[in-house]
Amino acid sequence: MVVSSELFLKDESDIVNQLFEEGLEYYHLRKPAASEEEISSFINGISSNFRRKISLHSHHHLASSFGIERLHMKEGFRISLGENLVESISNSDYKFSTSLHSVEDLKILPNQFEYAFLSPVFDSISKTNYEGFAKSDFKLADEWKRTSIIGLGGIDESNISQLKDMNFDGAAVLGYIWRRPELAVKSFIKLRRNAE
Repeated sequence: MVVSSELFLKDESDIVNQLFEEGLEYYHLRKPAASEEEISSFINGISSNFRRKISLHSHHHLASSFGIERLHMKEGFRISLGENLVESISNSDYKFSTSLHSVEDLKILPNQFEYAFLSPVFDSISKTNYEGFAKSDFKLADEWKRTSIIGLGGIDESNISQLKDMNFDGAAVLGYIWRRPELAVKSFIKLRRNAE
């Protein structure tokens, strides 16, 4: 999976289409400062064949008009729902993901989420002084996993293969892909090769 840059980048929608053509599973559209119009314009640049693989982090109401089936629930919003969380997810036609920042949160996450990001696994590439929690002997216990757990944070071609040994169900990347957008597709191909 790839998480978008927070800012709009030159030719980004074209790059995302190419990533999907190279086998990208899901694209998380996370641009916190973007307006509804900016998000709509961006999605219009994505091939309609790939839109069901986009997960919206904001402006969720746009999903139905673009054929988007996936919504990402921010950690703060998930917590604010409290007892209504499970009902809100269960009664929706959408598939939900969410974000976690500790193993303790993972242990109490409702299993109605399709998957959850657990971060930062390694020292972040996109955020300075954002240290990863995973030491070399870290391993997710099966009994902690109430849903699929996707590693996020500091993942590059040198460490992506470690995620399997840590018992993650997949990987999501941000900084490694977008620090050099002109090489995004080549970087993604390298990641896929090293993950196998």
